[in-house]
Amino acid sequence: MIYSPYTVVKRQGDGFIGVPYHIEYQKWLEPAAAALKDAAGLSGDPHFADFLSARTDALLSDDYFSSDLKWMDLEDPKVDLIYAPYETYLDGVLGVKASYGASILIRNEAESRKLAVFQKYVPDIQDALPLAPQHRPSKRGLRTPMEVMDAPLRAGDLRHGYQAVADNLPNHPRIHERKGSKKIFSSRISWTRA
Repeated sequence: MIYSPYTVVKRQGDGFIGVPYHIEYQKWLEPAAAALKDAAGLSGDPHFADFLSARTDALLSDDYFSSDLKWMDLEDPKVDLIYAPYETYLDGVLGVKASYGASILIRNEAESRKLAVFQKYVPDIQDALPLAPQHRPSKRGLRTPMEVMDAPLRAGDLRHGYQAVADNLPNHPRIHERKGSKKIFSSRISWTRA
């Protein structure tokens, strides 16, 4: 359990234990989950509402698989959300502990239409990479949604350090095998740093 991406390692006697994020960060996750549940009730998009409800459950259990599948199934959402511990870059010890990141995303329709022209070529481009097939980013036949989004809010790991102009998520290999991954390109990052 101490090697799980979703645990905080703490001393216990002469050894270590892994405390699940949903327990260690409960006082922050419960209000966040309640807000997501409220947002799900306000959404006019039933698929997005279903994703938000699943993400609520994920935040309170550290099991993101089901909500990531629902996120991958969203088709051209007008509004989207990244809210999960995805990236492990901040773990300077073993590189396995994920950090929470969040971003509210608003679809840039004009730029997304331009990008859609290239989407059909992604499998051919990946086949041309000088990598063995099992090491290529996505498997042929899986969805590879590509979206251009404005990001009026970025928080946590998604606001820390340098600001990536694209995200390739989710990171979990089981999601990649089953659904592929979503490529989100940021057209504008609308915030200022204090």
